[in-house]
Parts: sequence; C-alpha cells; structure tokens
Amino acid sequence: PVPKPLEVMLTIPYPSAQQTDFGDVDGDGVSEDLSLPGTREAAVAWYVDRALEQWERLDAPDLHLWGFYWTREGITDADPEVIRHTAALVHERGYRLLWIPWFRAPGFERWADLDFDVAILQPNYAFLPQHLGKVRNDRLVETATLARGLGMGVEMEISYGPERRSSPATRSVFRRPFAHPRILSVAVPA
Repeated sequence: PVPKPLEVMLTIPYPSAQQTDFGDVDGDGVSEDLSLPGTREAAVAWYVDRALEQWERLDAPDLHLWGFYWTREGITDADPEVIRHTAALVHERGYRLLWIPWFRAPGFERWADLDFDVAILQPNYAFLPQHLGKVRNDRLVETATLARGLGMGVEMEISYGPERRSSPATRSVFRRPFAHPRILSVAVPA
C-alpha cells in the first residue's frame, strides 16, 4: 500500500498591534502599522497568501497541507476579530485553523466561538525545571476534564533538550498520563 502523505500545519506568526512598521503588504509603498484598524487582518491575509504560494511551489507529494496554526497561546481583548477573520480566510482557501492554548490561557474556553477548527489544551505539567514541582499532581486529570468538557484535545508534553528527556523524572512525568486510568478515561472520547 502507498503510505498516506504526512499532514502539515503552517504557523501564522502573531500579528501584534505593537508592530508599527510591519512592511508593505498591499503594494502602496507604505509599511503597515498594525495598531491601525484592519491592518492586522491585512497582514494575516498577506502572510497566508504568501505561505500558500510557497506551498504550491513545493514539490512534496509525501506532504499534505492540513491547515494553519495560530501561535499566540492566549487571547487578548483585541484578538477575537482578527482570529475570526483569520479563520474565515483560512476556511475560504479550503484549510483549517488549529490553536494550542496553555493551561487555562485567557480565552481557552472560547476556542469554538472564535472559529478555530481544533484546539488542544496544554497541561503545562511536564516542565519540571520551570514549575519545580509546584504544579498539583491532579493537573493532568484537570486538563483532561476541561478539554473533554470543551471538545478540545490534550497536548502530550515532554521537556525540551536531550539532557532532560533522558532523565528518569522527565520520563516518569511523560508516562504518567498513559498509566493513570482516570486521565485516560477522561481524555479519550467515549
């Protein structure tokens, strides 16, 4: 059998309203100021179209473009309109939009209302050096419960760097969700 192509997601860099000299996206010779109304949406449209042009030139039959990934992990008050515009744009072009918010990130519970197609909640549990064991042991159960209630997935995390991946503590944290019947019963759709 012929293997299925691998699914690929292209990242959409966050169009920060603090960027006042983004570059000329509409050919008028003026660099876009993303703090002005409508310019964030224009910057995203320009980026998505450039990314799709480059993707179409890529000769990679073993790859299939699934869609785009919204990189900002939390939602600010100024983001919903830009996100909905981005989702509409991506959908018009025949693709989907993914979001991976951190544990209880601002707006995580609104993911479907913002027109994301898929959202995957991060437990932010695996990174022992950062939280120094101060995250409750039931974080994985809580993440799975939240995700299931909201129709989200759960990200499986592993600490960065080979020195951390080889440590027994890091391996134990990564394996914990697979060995915990309560986590699996909550995280796996019925």
